[in-house]
Amino acid sequence: MLRPLGISFIVALFASMIVAVTLTPVMCSYLLTGDKVLRKSEKEPFLARWLKKIYRPALEWVLGHKRAVLGSTVGLFVVSLIIFFSLGRSFLPPFNEGSFTINVATMPGISLEESDKVGRNVEVKEIHLFLPEEDYRFPLKQGKFALLPCYLDVKSGFINFRDDLWENQPNVRKLYYSRYQAKGRPQTLTFTTCPHCRHQMSSKQLTSFATRGNQSFGSLIQTQFRLQNPVPGKDNDPERLPNAGRKVLLFSDSRQRAAKLARDMSQSADLAAARQLFVLAIQMMENQTVQYSMNELYDFFCLAAAQRHVQMFHDAQREKFVGDCSAALQSNQRAQKR
Repeated sequence: MLRPLGISFIVALFASMIVAVTLTPVMCSYLLTGDKVLRKSEKEPFLARWLKKIYRPALEWVLGHKRAVLGSTVGLFVVSLIIFFSLGRSFLPPFNEGSFTINVATMPGISLEESDKVGRNVEVKEIHLFLPEEDYRFPLKQGKFALLPCYLDVKSGFINFRDDLWENQPNVRKLYYSRYQAKGRPQTLTFTTCPHCRHQMSSKQLTSFATRGNQSFGSLIQTQFRLQNPVPGKDNDPERLPNAGRKVLLFSDSRQRAAKLARDMSQSADLAAARQLFVLAIQMMENQTVQYSMNELYDFFCLAAAQRHVQMFHDAQREKFVGDCSAALQSNQRAQKR
């Protein structure tokens, strides 16, 4: 896992040793004055006198042009700040080591030679999967590389490529793949023809849907949260315990990353809740006997949030939103009594 970092460390140590053995002694002999030379003469070495000869006029010119030097220094500092904030923030470069950890389980008591043989025979491939819609129709002619079924456990992420008994099981989604290997990419199993649009893969390439930032992490946390059952005794007080005791515990190896993750998760949850509340608010407006304008949309938005005990925003914004939700709920209750 850390092989690239180890190689870089070894190369740096080896290069430092070569410099210390070869270049450093030579530079010391030129720049440093020995004891014998000090006893014979107070003159400095030729290289030091030559450097001072160049340095003195440069220093005098700088002292005589203070404004130009200070202005250029400030300008270079501003440019360096701009470049600094545009650079990457990661401490280590990204390693080309993949995203999956392959664990091979063998029978107890297997010998070391047989275990090594099994491990060497394991091949890691990139497999392109197709998620069909309910009304999807398979092409009549699939050719040599037909679509083959596989089964994804949405809870564990495990994909079964062999056991068809997984079909129609709870929390299992049926996917499809092909055994076609593109030319020049023997470690990739892809499709000769796109199962969705039926275009040839030789002219059309798959678009990467790799998520960036903490968006995928937020979706994972929300799914884990929904799969949990309410805690007994904490599911009867939605005003004080809107989550009914459900919790998701996160870990991070960096304080800064943990703080950023918490911020992004909160923003992602607020954004997802806002989308759903807007849809509910518009639906409530359409079901009213009186026609409302878009100016009343926020009132219905607050009403939908109050009825479902949804809390959003932070600090002063949360206090204002809670007050608006309470006012919208009271106004709706008065209207129903009439």
